Amino acid sequence: MREAFAPQLTPREVGTIINVATGIAKVSGLPGVGFDELVTFPNDVLGIAFNVDEDEVGIVLLGEYWRLHAGDEVQRTAASWT
Repeated sequence: MREAFAPQLTPREVGTIINVATGIAKVSGLPGVGFDELVTFPNDVLGIAFNVDEDEVGIVLLGEYWRLHAGDEVQRTAASWT
């Protein structure tokens, strides 16, 4: 049985919310994120990366973002909005 087990590892790129303002989140730790890329937040909130800088990313939030806080995890989807 042990010989048949083959673990599958899937790399994830995860960042952290720096701050949340009205409909916009500033995020650090997503060096590979691209312009117009969808990202996911806790509570099934989606966002679109629009201001991609070397140290932080500005993300337009889609949905009920008022439950998001600094320190929450953000994950890339590698999917484009368009």
